Amino acid sequence: MSDAMFRSECARCVGLCCVALSFERGPLFAADKPAGEACPHLDRAHRCAIHDRLDAAGFSGCRAYDCFGAGQRVTAMFAGIDWRSDGAGTRAVFNAFRIMRQVQWDRSRLAAAGARALASNLEDARQRLSRAMNAADHWSYADLLRFELGPLGGEVRSFFLDLRSRPGQPANRLAQR
Repeated sequence: MSDAMFRSECARCVGLCCVALSFERGPLFAADKPAGEACPHLDRAHRCAIHDRLDAAGFSGCRAYDCFGAGQRVTAMFAGIDWRSDGAGTRAVFNAFRIMRQVQWDRSRLAAAGARALASNLEDARQRLSRAMNAADHWSYADLLRFELGPLGGEVRSFFLDLRSRPGQPANRLAQR
C-alpha cells in the first residue's frame, strides 16, 4: 500500500476541512469557528485565500492538519452536491468526511503496523483487517456507515487496543535479527 493513498490532495477537494471541522482560538488558530460553518478565509472556489501566509495570519493549525486523503475521496463520492446549499446533502457529506478520515487513519496505521515485528496472531489479524479495509478503494456512503456501525470498525479499534497493550515489541522486523 503506497503512502500516496493517504496523501491529501486539496485541489481535488471542496474545502471540507475548512467547513466540516471546528477550531478554537488559541496558539494554532487566530479565531473560533464552529463545525459546519465555512472558514472566513475559504473563497468561492473552495480554496484558502490565505494559504501562502497561514502561519503569519495565526492559522498554523491548518498547515498541520492532515485528512489522510479523506477530503478528495468524499468530494468524489458526493460529486454534484454543493455543501453551501444542499441541507440534507451537506449533513451526509460532513458525516462521510468524518468517517472517511477515520477509515484513512486506520488504513494508514494498519499499513504502518506491518513494519513491526508482530506476534503471528496479531500479524494475521492485521492482514485480515487490512484486506477488509482495502477491499474497495472507492467506498460509498453506505460502506462508511457500515464501517462505523458494524463489526469492522470495532474490530479495528480492538486490534489497536491489543497492539497498544503489548509494550516492548521491536519497532520493525529488522530489530529481531
